[in-house]
Amino acid sequence: MSKQYYNSHRKDLCALFHWAWKRRLIPENPCLYIDKLYSERKRKEIYTQEDMIKIFMAAGELRPFFLALFSLAARINEINRLKWEDVNFEKREVTLWTRKGNGGWRPQVKPLNDELHDELKLLYGKTSGQWIFPNPETGEPYIDRRKQLKRICRTAEVPYLGFHAIRHHVASLLAETHKVSLPTIQKMLGHAHLTTTERYVQSLGNGVRKAADLLISSTQHQHTKENEVEK
Repeated sequence: MSKQYYNSHRKDLCALFHWAWKRRLIPENPCLYIDKLYSERKRKEIYTQEDMIKIFMAAGELRPFFLALFSLAARINEINRLKWEDVNFEKREVTLWTRKGNGGWRPQVKPLNDELHDELKLLYGKTSGQWIFPNPETGEPYIDRRKQLKRICRTAEVPYLGFHAIRHHVASLLAETHKVSLPTIQKMLGHAHLTTTERYVQSLGNGVRKAADLLISSTQHQHTKENEVEK
C-alpha cells in the first residue's frame, strides 16, 4: 500500500472513530496514536485555459451548465441541485447550497457575472420544474454526470480530469493570470474556514464580485462573432 493510500485510509478511520467517540460509544479515538506517513504531494492535474475553451466549444447544449461551474467556481453537486428560486436576476446573485459534515446545508451567495446572467436569462422559462439543470429523463437532479464530461473531453480532444479540476483551474486562473488575492479566491471557492456563513451571506464584498467578473469564458467573443455572421 502506498503512503498516499495509507494516509487516506487513516483519515477515514479517524473520522469513523471520532464519530463514535462523540456519541460516547467508545472511550477514545485509537487512530490518534497512529502516525501519519510523510509523502510528497503530487501537483494536481488541472485543465489549461486552452482545454477549457475546447470544453466550452464541445459542450453544445450543456454549455450553460459548464459555464455555471466555471463562472461560480462551484462544486458539481452545487450546480446539479441549483434551483430557479436560488437565482436573483435583479441583484445578479445566486445562492449555492453545500452539504455540511453534520448533514445540514450551508448557503453561499455568489455574484452572477454578465455572461452567466445572460445565459440563465435565456434558459429561464425553457425548463420546466424547479431545477435549472435537471436530468431530462427524470426531471430530477443528475446523480452522476461523469459520462457527459468524458464524452465532451473526447470530442474536444482534452484529457479527462474530472469536474473538480474545473474549480482548480478557476483558482489558478484567478491567482496566476488575474493576480486576485488568496482570501478573495478562498471566498470565491466557498471554503468554510474563512468566515461564518451568516457573515458571508450578508456581504459578498467588492473583491469577490470583481473576481466573478473576471471569469468570462474565452468562448464568449467567439459566440458573439458567430451571432453577427448569422445576422
